[in-house]
Amino acid sequence: MTQEKTLDNEVTTFEEGVPMTDDMIKNGDIHVGKEKEVLIIAETADGFLADLGVKLDGLIPKSDYEDGNIPPELKVGEKVRVKILDMRGQPRLSRKEVVRKEKWDNLSKIVEEGSCAQGTIIKSIKGGFIVDLGGVS
Repeated sequence: MTQEKTLDNEVTTFEEGVPMTDDMIKNGDIHVGKEKEVLIIAETADGFLADLGVKLDGLIPKSDYEDGNIPPELKVGEKVRVKILDMRGQPRLSRKEVVRKEKWDNLSKIVEEGSCAQGTIIKSIKGGFIVDLGGVS
C-alpha cells in the first residue's frame, strides 16, 4: 500500500494496481484520445494526480516539461483540460497536448479569417525563417 497527501491534506492509502472494469471506463467515458476536464488532487515526485471520475486517478507526468517550466495551472485544486494518452496501468494524461491543439486551432482560425498573426523570428533557415507564433513554430 502507498500513502499520498490529497487535496484536503488527508493521508489516504490505496492498493497498487486497482483494476478498472469495462463498466467504469464506459460509464465514465474514459478512453485513449479523449479530452476531459479533471481536478488535480495531488502532486508527487513524478507528476500531478488528476481525478478522472473513476476509481483510478490519472497522472500528468512532470517529464512532459523537461525544461522545468511547469505551467502555473498545474497545481493541486485546479481544474484543467487534459488528453488521455494511455490507459494501461495508471492512465497517462497530457496537458501539453491540449494546449498545443488549442494554439493550432487559434492559428487556423486566424488564417481562415484572413487576419494577420504576429510572431517572433527565432531562427533563419535556408529559404526563410522559423517563427514563433505564440507557442507554434
